[in-house]
Amino acid sequence: MPTTDLDIVNAACAMLAVEPLQSLDDELPGGKAVQLLYRPVVDFCLTLAPWSFARRTRQCSRLASETSALGFAFVHQLPSDRIGLPDRLIVEYGDRTGRTLQAFDYDDNGRVHSDAEIVWAQYTARVAPNLWHPAFVTAVIHAVAAAFAEPLTGNSGLQEALHAKAFGTPSESWRGGVMRAALQADSRATPARTLPAWSNPLRNAWGGGQ
Repeated sequence: MPTTDLDIVNAACAMLAVEPLQSLDDELPGGKAVQLLYRPVVDFCLTLAPWSFARRTRQCSRLASETSALGFAFVHQLPSDRIGLPDRLIVEYGDRTGRTLQAFDYDDNGRVHSDAEIVWAQYTARVAPNLWHPAFVTAVIHAVAAAFAEPLTGNSGLQEALHAKAFGTPSESWRGGVMRAALQADSRATPARTLPAWSNPLRNAWGGGQ
């Protein structure tokens, strides 16, 4: 199974019946670097779902020397391996973690401002291919092949066909085709999680979550 970014790229090249590339710094016809097409495709695929292999929960680093310019008490640095903003921010109360942070704001430097001294982030991380589910590997290879098809072969029809095979039809919102199989396979590897009683907002409103 492909275990590096270059392995994924060359698996896509093999699907297109073109010569393998030597590096992610190679240029495709038209002067575009491989990396300029490859990385956005992978990041997009990683953000299509809360993949079990890419989901991370990490404590954010509090910047003790920083004073919030947004009116909050604390400033925390978000994890550097995230793709986009976190799905959820969590505060820790004593020995209980999992309460969603409600009042906060982000600044332009990837930092979160809030009144919580301890903040955890749940997010999708940019993880290496050796950590991907095998079904996701296959889906990404098809997606990368679709992105490379026209630059490497000049065949726009092939690009459309590979894109449809990777993601299905527009009505499937990018979650059809091979990607659907990856989603289903990953869901079987993800245990169901129940909502803790103390984090239920309706229960808490009646004082039952304290």
